[in-house]
Amino acid sequence: MGPVLFTLYMSRLFNIISQHLPSVHGYADDTQIYLSFRPCSIHLEINAVSVIGKCIIDVHSWFIRNRLMINDAKTESLIIGTREQLEKTSIESITIGDTVIKPFESVRDLGSWFDAHMRMNVHIGKICSKAFRGPYNIREIRKFLTVKSTKTLIHAFVSSHLDYCNMLLFGLPKYQLGCLQEVQNAAAGVFFQIAKFDHITPKTKHGCGRDINF
Repeated sequence: MGPVLFTLYMSRLFNIISQHLPSVHGYADDTQIYLSFRPCSIHLEINAVSVIGKCIIDVHSWFIRNRLMINDAKTESLIIGTREQLEKTSIESITIGDTVIKPFESVRDLGSWFDAHMRMNVHIGKICSKAFRGPYNIREIRKFLTVKSTKTLIHAFVSSHLDYCNMLLFGLPKYQLGCLQEVQNAAAGVFFQIAKFDHITPKTKHGCGRDINF
């Protein structure tokens, strides 16, 4: 359809959602709806679930009228709040079509992971799990690679994971960022062909004391 026609087409969906909810976010075919409520009242909690449900029913009807299909089973829900707030909530599920969706502990949003407390622990864990594979695999073939090709592979298989949506990591405590630093250290060790248990600091510093950037 092209970006302009697609935007015009999908704008009708956002008009429907705006009749129920104040907040909605869409990126390509990924649409997310939001609603905030105070957990201090069971009435407000029930009302929030009701509003979300009515909105989803209208969205479902719009899909059917436009010969589209909504994948109910792939729909995810997440309740975000402090530990004290979440302890006051009793929302067990929401209904999407014929599917009952229970709140998840964490959900993926365009490649980033968000948990119920927005602590980014799950996100960092996922990043490190993917990024650590890079140094391991590159180390296996490092002796056959030039410096330039090694840099290219590190950027492609390590730095790309660390840089993606890295603004979400701003202000996090050092203990959370420590895992990401370990990934960088592992990549530096592969680049300089340092043994796994040797210190990398002497190798990653120039004579003038500046850090080397990959």
